[in-house]
Order: sequence, then structure tokens, then C-alpha cells
Amino acid sequence: MATHRTKMLIIGSGPAGYSAAIYAARAMMEPIVVQGLQPGGQLTITTEVENYPGFADVVQGPWLMEQMQKQAEHVGTRMMWDTIVDVDVSNGSPFTATGDSGDEYVADVLVIATGAQAKWLGVPGEQELGGKGVSACATCDGFFYRGKKVAVIGGGNTAVEEALYLTNHSDDVTLIHRRDELRAEMADFILRHKAMPTALQQAMAERLYLESLKDGQVFSPLVLPRTVRVSVNPKAMRPYYLVHWGAFDGTANLPLVYMAAVEDSSDAMVRDLVDRKGKLRRDVPVPLPVEGLLNPELAHAFDDFCARNSAYSLSPATIATNMDKDFPSLHPKQLRRIVLGPFYSAGITENNSVVSDVLSRVFRPENAWLLTWTVQEVQSKAEVPGQRGFWSSTPARQEFLIDTDDLEAARTGVSAYEKHALLPHEAYQALYAAGEARKIFDGYTVHTIAGGQVVGANVMTALLALVWASPLALILPRCRLGFWTRACRGGNISIECCVTLAISKADKGVGMFWQFYRSFDRHSPLIGHQSKPTVQYTFK
Repeated sequence: MATHRTKMLIIGSGPAGYSAAIYAARAMMEPIVVQGLQPGGQLTITTEVENYPGFADVVQGPWLMEQMQKQAEHVGTRMMWDTIVDVDVSNGSPFTATGDSGDEYVADVLVIATGAQAKWLGVPGEQELGGKGVSACATCDGFFYRGKKVAVIGGGNTAVEEALYLTNHSDDVTLIHRRDELRAEMADFILRHKAMPTALQQAMAERLYLESLKDGQVFSPLVLPRTVRVSVNPKAMRPYYLVHWGAFDGTANLPLVYMAAVEDSSDAMVRDLVDRKGKLRRDVPVPLPVEGLLNPELAHAFDDFCARNSAYSLSPATIATNMDKDFPSLHPKQLRRIVLGPFYSAGITENNSVVSDVLSRVFRPENAWLLTWTVQEVQSKAEVPGQRGFWSSTPARQEFLIDTDDLEAARTGVSAYEKHALLPHEAYQALYAAGEARKIFDGYTVHTIAGGQVVGANVMTALLALVWASPLALILPRCRLGFWTRACRGGNISIECCVTLAISKADKGVGMFWQFYRSFDRHSPLIGHQSKPTVQYTFK
């Protein structure tokens, strides 16, 4: 009998044990690995290994473990052909382990990597078909049986979990067990308590999250910037970009959409994009939209900037100022932020109880909801020219307009501030009938959904007055009002106010269409620019 002393003792010689040994040896801990009864673990009885990282082609399990053992020995790991039968951890470090040979192992650090041991049935052909249709690990080998009929033997926790996992690969999974009911604790808990245990919920949620993450289905906290429009400011002779990006603020639980109009004074971009007449060069094809910032030298840094500066706690003025400071050649002329939410199934901030009570009486439950969003915008009112001196230079800086006449805008640090609400027409009618609509939606632009389109509740009175003041109202059999938001090409968002009057005379078969249309487009870098109202007449 002998005593072996080491800084780290590793019990188990599977992939986990060998990996721990490799890192410990490189850290000069001179580890000892006690290999046990099955050196290499269950991978030594696995033929094809397809899910181990680093190998494009399928490798054999025994070969893989042989290579891992050689690597561990190469960096300084001692291999002991022994089996640990007892471990004393009562006195803390150093730990004492006793082997089947009678040798003692004393270590400052103890790593237990014994893995799992399959419980085989012992039926004829089981060993001969191992790895060829018979397996002991659904997570390891389930992928090889995708699309095939699979049977799981057992009725305990492990069997139920393996069967549930295999449903990801097969549409035909059969659970075979000896009793007339499942012995699984999970199934028993669900049947008795009509609920899932918290720990199991967390474990399943983590598994589903990881699987969704692997498939690219998980919502990212940041949608990288995208350039959706490029033009030239003829006065400054600079190209400007309209850049969009999105973010999710987990602390505030709010999705955010950002739209920035940015001028670029980089010499290379001005030379490549602007012609002598101050227009966008036609011989330079720009395939919009462009992933990231159009300026390739700043694209990566701009991505990082958006990741750092998209929190709801930062005001648009702060974000625009940071952009102006971090990128001397970029000049933010306008920054708009749309804060989506909150979404209430039955409530809105301080009026939550009132709204909940009213919406509970809505005839159709699918109409008992309310969505709010805010539009925050900051604009540059002037640009302080840069100064170049002999000893130092100062880059150009933007001065942003803060509307101090609007208390909400001043508090938020923006040039303009809008609040919007969207809800089904039935829900709005219920709130209006209860006499709560005016108080709840004070300061909001309200949009209601009816008949598959968005109808503007707050503009109905004015539009009706416009309609019935017209002499045509005397002969109108019907009229239709519409108020909706539309995503335009290139990512621009326009808010349109539309009144449509459909006129027809059955006796003459004559129809006339009259449309009043106004579009507000605030994405132009020309601050304060609004398109003029237009009236269109169409006769058929």
C-alpha cells in the first residue's frame, strides 16, 4: 500500500475527467486521474460520435478517448489504474480517498467526474446491437434515430425525460414499462397537484431556451443597425444616412426602435458618394438596405455604440450627444426613439384598476387589450463649426433642441414627445360608455381597430364635421373614415390620416371617389420638414 499526494485528485476518466486533468496540468497542479473500472467512460462503447466539437467528420468513441488520455498525459497528468471505494471529506481539505488496491490518495482539491452508468436489460442481442440501434443515452444518440420509430424502456424519471427529449427527433416514441402506471415522480406530481414542480419548470425552460438559441429563434436584446437610405445634404456637401436599429431593455422590459439621420463628413465617404454638384453619385451603386453603418471604417464601432447606448434610462438627447462625441466625423441631425409598450391585457399605468374593470365587461374577450407607445425625438438646431489650430483642433459639435415649452418633452430631454394608444374599437366603446375614456387617454393619440383596419378615434369628430360640411354630404349613401400607421419602403414610418367618401348613384351608375390625404414624414434630415396636404380626385 502506498500514499499518493497531489494538488488535485480526479476520480473518473471520461471526457469530463480528462478535460479537467488537461487544464489542471497546464496550471501546474500535477493532477492524478484514477481511471476506475471503465477507463474512457461510456464513450468507449460508443461507435460514432457526431456531437463532439472540433471534428467535422464522425469520429469513433474509443479513438476519441484514447486521444484525450494521451493529451492529458502529455501535459503532465498521472494515470492510476485503480478504483476509488471510499472518500473522506469530513475534515475538509486535504481530502483522503482510498482505492480498491489499498492505496491512499491525498489531495488539496477533489474532482468527482464519475459520469453515469447505464442499467442494461440483459436481454439477448443487447450487447451485439450496442451503438447499432440500441443506446443508453437519448441526448447522445437520439439524433441518429431521427424520423424513426423509437422505444424507451422504463417508467422512472430518467425514462420519462428521455422519452420527452426524443420527441424532438421522432414523431413515434413509445414508452414501455412493467407497471400499469408511471412511477416517474414528475408524472406523479403533475397528476396529483395539476402543476409542474418549480425546479422541473426551470430545467425544462433552460433546455428549451438553449435549443431555441441553437436554432436562432431567441429574441436578441439588440437588432444591429441597418442603413435604409442614403442621400446628400447639398448645403453641407455631406452624405447622410438613415439608420435603424432595435433594442430590448430588460430592466424596463420594453422594446425600443431607433431611427437616426446622420451626416458623414469622412473624407473618404464624401469623395466616394458626393459629386461636384452636391448630389449622390449615380455611378456608385449602394444596395440598400445595408447591414450596419454605410461607412465601413466605422461600422463595427457603430454596432458597439448602439449596443451600449440603447437603454431606456438614456434620453435621446444623451444618446445623440454620445454619438456626436464618440464619432467626430458623424453628425446626428435627428434621433427618434419609439418605445413599444407597455402592452396591457387589461390596464394602463395608474388607471389599471379602472381599465381592468371596464374591459372585463367587453363582449368578446379577444378585444380586451390595450397597447401604448411613445415617440421621442431630438433634433439638431445648429452645428458649432470645428476649429483647427496649430497645437490642437476641436471637432464640430451639434446643439440639440429641447422644447422647454412642453413639460413632458423637457423632462424626457427631447425636441418632441408623442403618446399613442392602440385598442380594439369595442374596448374603446366600453371605456367611452363608462365615461373613463377622456381621463385615461388624456394626452394620447388614440388608434382603434375596427373591420380589419385602424380607425382614428380622436379624429372622428373633426373628420365628420369636414365630411358633413361638404355639399356632397347630401347625396352620400355611405362614408368611411380611416386612420392608420404604415411602414413605407426603406423603413420610413408615415402616419396617414385619410377620409374616404364613396358615392354612387344606382340610377346612373356613376361613382366618385374623394380622398383627403396628409402624410407626416419626419425622417428627413431637413428639420421641421413636413409634406403639404394633398387632395386627390378620381372620377369613374
